[in-house]
Amino acid sequence: VALVLGVSACTPEVPLVSEMTPLSNETIDEQRAWVEEEADAAVIASGIADGWHQRGHVPEENIAWSGLQEDRSQVIGRLSPIECSGAGTGALNLGLNNDTAVEDATAIADGMRAFWESEGWTISDITPPSSNEVYFRADRAHGAILGLRATPTGLLIRVTSPCSAHASVTNAFGASGETNAFEVELAAREQTAISNVDVAS
Repeated sequence: VALVLGVSACTPEVPLVSEMTPLSNETIDEQRAWVEEEADAAVIASGIADGWHQRGHVPEENIAWSGLQEDRSQVIGRLSPIECSGAGTGALNLGLNNDTAVEDATAIADGMRAFWESEGWTISDITPPSSNEVYFRADRAHGAILGLRATPTGLLIRVTSPCSAHASVTNAFGASGETNAFEVELAAREQTAISNVDVAS
């Protein structure tokens, strides 16, 4: 995936998650615990404690991300692995939305960027930052990805676990070969940004 870091004709490339090795050997339970921990840390770093939820197809299907175990079980427990590095591998992908209007989305994004960098993540912009949108990803070994999209009307946090070849993960596939929606979205946005650069140059 070519990551655009600014309006420039030069577009440095980094490996796709599917190309990253070695894989982890985390169990499905370890992946779920990792996703939950990283999601909690991201929520704390955002400075917005309330209003987080996993979005459903309609608002009535939204599931709150709260401290209640029944809410957590509904969100984490229903995550199914997605193929991440070929057949026999899987990762968990969680998206948390917050529809709270914020006065300064850039300040929230800057705080989360600084936090993830302090935790050893490699940060890359998905789209050039603006007052209307700040959207970036954070990468770590074994294919783990965090992502933040911040706008004046809401926030989206993405948490993708390390890519695992453990049998408990591959045995838990809900849909074999399902595409990682986060990666598809990233690739589409990055391709659009590259095309805009080509037109401008």
